[in-house]
Amino acid sequence: HNKKEKENRKEKKKSRHSRTEEPVVSNDLSTLLTAGLLQFPKLIQDLPDMISFIDSGQFVNTNKISDVKLNRYLDHLFSQLPFLSNESGLGWYRNPTSFSEDGGQKTKANSLILSQLLSECTIKQPKQLTATETNASQKAPQLLLHLLSQFPDLKDEIPVLISTLIDGNAIDVDSIDNDNVREGLEKIFKSLGLS
Repeated sequence: HNKKEKENRKEKKKSRHSRTEEPVVSNDLSTLLTAGLLQFPKLIQDLPDMISFIDSGQFVNTNKISDVKLNRYLDHLFSQLPFLSNESGLGWYRNPTSFSEDGGQKTKANSLILSQLLSECTIKQPKQLTATETNASQKAPQLLLHLLSQFPDLKDEIPVLISTLIDGNAIDVDSIDNDNVREGLEKIFKSLGLS
């Protein structure tokens, strides 16, 4: 009975894992960002820097990224934003016609992204967050990055776990053999208000 349960869990894990390996294709910005951050957790740190580079008038060359899936994801994401791809292969840059002048200041891409996510009610203004939401929004990403720095192989498993939660299913962290991984996941889930 116990052996059969383990086999069933492995099969579910494989099917969920293959789902996360699919390329992220969506024209909905919130879905695209969520799926990308789940598939590529390091983007939590890197994506704001890339967008700031583009905002400052520099190019972001996704062709220099060795991870083909990440490269494709970023190309798709940037194609959904007011960015243009340079034909000579230098990378992505601001589309000057997509940014309005506001009192002599150009609107930043970060502001446009935030405005779109706010208008879609995908995110809330910080002043509208409850204390629990504020704490989770600050603590969970840090805990996740710390766990991934200790156990880089988890980068393929975390999206599976989060997809399981998003699908409305429970995760039994007690079945995880590694105490440090189990405790790390418990801290992340507790910081998100999950029990």
